[in-house]
Amino acid sequence: MFVITLAYHFWQALAQAKVLTLDEFTLDSEEEIARKLLKVTRYTNLKNLATSFEYFLKYIAERGAGNGFQSIAGLGGKTLDPLIKQTMDRETWIQEYRANKSLTYGDNSASFENNLQSAFTINDIQARNFIITSLVRNMVVHYYIEEDWFFGNLFGEMSTSIYFCIFYSWHVAKKNNWL
Repeated sequence: MFVITLAYHFWQALAQAKVLTLDEFTLDSEEEIARKLLKVTRYTNLKNLATSFEYFLKYIAERGAGNGFQSIAGLGGKTLDPLIKQTMDRETWIQEYRANKSLTYGDNSASFENNLQSAFTINDIQARNFIITSLVRNMVVHYYIEEDWFFGNLFGEMSTSIYFCIFYSWHVAKKNNWL
């Protein structure tokens, strides 16, 4: 009897249900929530990508410690910068990276954006991408940026730089027999 009563109420509710058009179904507040969720998702993905690169570089540095490089034991919980300097020490572009190290930090959204724009002017592709990756890592780990510049065209550039650094680091590790 219970099943029959439940089915009756279900069909009665279904018969009274209003059919919504797509325009009625999409609400402004839901669109705002979706836009905010998209920003949070993109931000989180970039943060995960940047920190994954940092952990990958730590792994490479540990593997390289037995092959003529110093141990990373003294680096402890240091930032990405000492890892880049250690693992890429024999690369020709590392001097350009060191010369532009000041671009890897910022105090607020405006300084991060300015440093990012300045980093794009570095001629050496490896130094430029490692500077951008360091800046992005420091930015997303320590700050949450909500400005439009972060989620616009520069978002793709930042992601591309991190991917470049991941694959370049893998190349260096393979070249030095660390992997």
